[in-house]
Amino acid sequence: MELFVRSQAAIDAHSRQQEVIDRLERLADTGRIDEYDVIVWGREICPVAPDDDTTCHRVTVERLKQFGAWARDRGAALDAVFRYRTIERPYTDEEFFVVVTPFVCLAVYEADELVGVYPCTVDGREWTVSEYVNQFDRSVTLPTNPSGR
Repeated sequence: MELFVRSQAAIDAHSRQQEVIDRLERLADTGRIDEYDVIVWGREICPVAPDDDTTCHRVTVERLKQFGAWARDRGAALDAVFRYRTIERPYTDEEFFVVVTPFVCLAVYEADELVGVYPCTVDGREWTVSEYVNQFDRSVTLPTNPSGR
């Protein structure tokens, strides 16, 4: 699992992020999940940033592409949590498309294959990060493919 948390989140959002991290830590300590990584990302990501060729940026953009492919393949939607907008550089008048990231996002992998992205929306129903994590506490199985497609 990879837990993505937005940097410099407001206090209430930071508390929610920490709650998920604490729950994942307890689940890992008790063997209910194998492992997880916490990845911090910014508020906005510009997939085609001309002046950002860092490994971190490339990996983040690749993850966003994987998330989009996962959603398309399963009939899921991520646009309720990943918002898109255009920004303009003040001195050059260049416009760039950016992705506004959610405060918390969980990517679930099985044998290195992406099998779930939370939160997501399938058939009009939102599946949250907490709902996915709750399955380990209650021994209730939420599908990694909520739509069944």
